[in-house]
Amino acid sequence: MIKLPILLFCILVIFCIPGSCSAQNSVMIHGYAPKMKNGTEIEIIEVNPFNTRKPVNIYRLEILNKEFKKQIKTGKGDLFFLKIEEKIKEIYLEPGNVRIDFPDSAIVEMRVTGNKSAMEYIEFLRNWKEQPVYNRTRDIQNIWLETGNEVKKAKYDSAKAVFDEYRLNFIIKRIIEKPASYINSALFYSIMNLLPQKQITESYQKLNKGAQRNKYGRYIKFNIDSLFVNGIAPDFVQSDTSGNPVKLKDFFGKYLLVDFWASWCVPCRAENPNLIRAIEKFGQHNFTILSVSLDSKRDVWVDAIKDDKLVWTQISDLKGWDNWIFRKYALLEVPSNFLLGPDGKILAKDLRGKELLDTLERLLK
Repeated sequence: MIKLPILLFCILVIFCIPGSCSAQNSVMIHGYAPKMKNGTEIEIIEVNPFNTRKPVNIYRLEILNKEFKKQIKTGKGDLFFLKIEEKIKEIYLEPGNVRIDFPDSAIVEMRVTGNKSAMEYIEFLRNWKEQPVYNRTRDIQNIWLETGNEVKKAKYDSAKAVFDEYRLNFIIKRIIEKPASYINSALFYSIMNLLPQKQITESYQKLNKGAQRNKYGRYIKFNIDSLFVNGIAPDFVQSDTSGNPVKLKDFFGKYLLVDFWASWCVPCRAENPNLIRAIEKFGQHNFTILSVSLDSKRDVWVDAIKDDKLVWTQISDLKGWDNWIFRKYALLEVPSNFLLGPDGKILAKDLRGKELLDTLERLLK
């Protein structure tokens, strides 16, 4: 598997998919920045978990006479990025008031008070970073990144498995202990990839109504309804190698494997012969493949299609890991795939080799 290159400790919760993101209420932001210059611009970016490339809103304000103030829209426990120049801090907000202080010119020293969601996240992050497994895994990761040594990478992979298990239990425990917290939806989303589908669905139902209805709550529900097995795959349109638009719905009526790959992905290229066998065996039996590429260079992408003799429809926006369909389908790695029924319902995910052929044999016999 080739995984999305997002470092372990950069951002706790990330990415995703178009949907309704209307604000529920507003928060009044009061700020004090005695060491920052007059006219310094602050951006408050309302993160859209349904499509991280398109923030819901970007609010801009200036520091004047050491202070700043603005009322912005927010739901209960929604995530924002506060940005000054190239420096960014996360903040979760709910309706009401919030006080933000910058004691010096370094945004890293930002202090937040007066808003329950904001303060709960700060407390959670502080408690999490105090866990020995956090610092131990971070140090192992840094050594691997500095050396590029495969032995160090293997040690990091082993440490990360322990890290993920600990993080899963740490967050679940926190959600159980603080069931009224609105940020539980965001925390829960950050561990969804570690849980089986049934447990995700059951756990979502146990979130409080505010957490279910904020942006991450709605995004979890979107995953359950549209990206899990038995969900209806979300539609998309993207251009093929000739620049012609191709819609997912164009393939409804057939069994369809939506395959995510890239020319530079060695496991993807190794899997292509299995896809060829599938299309050769079942292509005349109401089955086809639609491949979505994470390539960024058209000539390299097209050459790989020719070299691997891929005869089915290929699409890409040539934006690499930022391919919006990849984001929309909440994926973290390639190869990945979704097997859809003729009605667009997801029948299975991440089928490989013999498992793919056996599944098609059972469906199309």
